[in-house]
Amino acid sequence: MFFLITGFGFAFAATRAEVDQGVQQFQRGAYEKAMETFGIAYDSKPLDENVFAALSLFMIIKCDFELSNYDRVIQDSRLFERTFKESRYLADVMFERGKALVKKQQYYPAMLSAIRVLSISQDEELKKDVKFWLDTLYEISEAKKKELTTPQPLTDEETRQAGIEFNKRIENDSKADDIKSALETEQEQEEEMDKREDQARKWGEDNKSN
Repeated sequence: MFFLITGFGFAFAATRAEVDQGVQQFQRGAYEKAMETFGIAYDSKPLDENVFAALSLFMIIKCDFELSNYDRVIQDSRLFERTFKESRYLADVMFERGKALVKKQQYYPAMLSAIRVLSISQDEELKKDVKFWLDTLYEISEAKKKELTTPQPLTDEETRQAGIEFNKRIENDSKADDIKSALETEQEQEEEMDKREDQARKWGEDNKSN
């Protein structure tokens, strides 16, 4: 029994040491090393026995954000949400997800993450920051809507290409007009010939009757 307790205490100490080391690496900006250290701490024991599992995964998510791995932030935040539903770090994780979504210009899902933070966080300072952030997101999303629905001025290259296309269209229209005119002339000539043939036939019939 003494050996088991001692062994558990050693494992606990080792995990705590890794977490402390990871925090120090993160604070120095060594995000890749910190993520590796927190990964070791996360995988050191089964989740139901690892008291630092939630903290380790949270810090992995923060490292990924600093390294611009936004897809991994979103993916791991969902894993965190499923695995550690009651964790005190959940609101912070949702905030990291929201920031990653903003970086990917997915503003509406980011707003949903911000609203989720407000609904679960007990940290008044965090909620205050998120409320300000949410207002900013709303302004950005409205500006993007306006940008998508407002015609934008053409660049010089777009203007040049539009001019080329316009000239081609005029040229094609002119060719079409020429063809139409030629067809109409040909039709008029055929009608005139038919008219003359009718007149000649009528003249011939009149001469026969005389």
